[in-house]
Amino acid sequence: MTQQVPQSRLSEDQLLSKIIGMVGKKYDEALEELGHFNLAIFGKTGAGKSTLLNAVFGENVAPSGLGRPVTAGLTFYRKSESSLGIYDSRGFETGESAESLMAELTDIVHQTRQKPLAEHIHVAWYVVRWTDRRMEDGQLELIKHLVSLRLPVIFVLTQVPRKNGQLHPEAVEFAQHIESLGLPITPPRVHFTNAKADAFEGYPVHGLHELLESTFQVAPEAVHAALTAAQQIDLERKRAAARAIVSTAVAAAGVIGASPIPFSDAVLLVPAQVGMIAKIAATYGLNIPSARLGTLAASVVMAGGAAGIGRFAVSGLLKLIPGVGTITGAAISGTTAALLTGAIGRGWMRICEQILASGGTEIQDFDKLKEMFKVEVERDAQEQVTANH
Repeated sequence: MTQQVPQSRLSEDQLLSKIIGMVGKKYDEALEELGHFNLAIFGKTGAGKSTLLNAVFGENVAPSGLGRPVTAGLTFYRKSESSLGIYDSRGFETGESAESLMAELTDIVHQTRQKPLAEHIHVAWYVVRWTDRRMEDGQLELIKHLVSLRLPVIFVLTQVPRKNGQLHPEAVEFAQHIESLGLPITPPRVHFTNAKADAFEGYPVHGLHELLESTFQVAPEAVHAALTAAQQIDLERKRAAARAIVSTAVAAAGVIGASPIPFSDAVLLVPAQVGMIAKIAATYGLNIPSARLGTLAASVVMAGGAAGIGRFAVSGLLKLIPGVGTITGAAISGTTAALLTGAIGRGWMRICEQILASGGTEIQDFDKLKEMFKVEVERDAQEQVTANH
């Protein structure tokens, strides 16, 4: 009969391996709990759909040749470990009739609504390049048909020049014409966007945050968490969601430490902290395979050379906390457990933000991330101690 080895008695290598597996499993669970936000995007070829998608949701999320055709005119794209699904339609320039596309849309909307909410189409963007300066009858009918299917439609003008805070007057005139048609778009106005800066002409990126805000307003509240993870332009939304995760983990750690635990057994905190780390990674939308994230997270949080996440803090860290005393024989109370868990959670948030800022390249530089994590946790813990005393 195989005897279970208490976590507190595992070697660092054994604990590292265990944590890698735990993080990967919890990350998969967090992604499943997060669900999906599914966006349908319509517009002619050249309207700037791919550029717009990449600008809002991050590089390389725009539809490629790897999608799954769901009808003759609609293709579905979803990358692994992503909370974003994209339904992309072929443009009218192919000669396909609007009637055929609308019939296909009706079928797919009805089919997905027989499934859980995470499989529905939640919002539609109708994208028109401002220089087109006209709307065809087929486009107008498609927008009306989308609304008849109870899909909120956001109208987006793309590649709109803005200089010194002023939009191109002809783009404004075109938007006023569109709005005068009384289309059932939500909100009942045209969104002006430019998803790619033009340094030569001096045209900045603009309109993306307004578009995202409108998307949140019309999307079902139940998919807001998935949309928060998928979008890459509103970091504060991600932070707010991550802070809520940290708060929950801090409360759980406080309960674990309600009966003070010896420092040598501080790995009892590992499950709560692993779950926290996995959920934060999912919320930030890192889109990292679970095995890779497990290796990264376990390696980073054990950077202090202690015997695990619960024992991550180096000796100087615990000495900052009044009443803990020396490391030898020290007991971790609920207050201390909560403080350490909060510091670890906020330190991990910083790592996630660094990975996002680097476009994912810094996931290769474990040593840099380890040192950053160590510094952030120690700084955060010290600030918490100072604030509470």
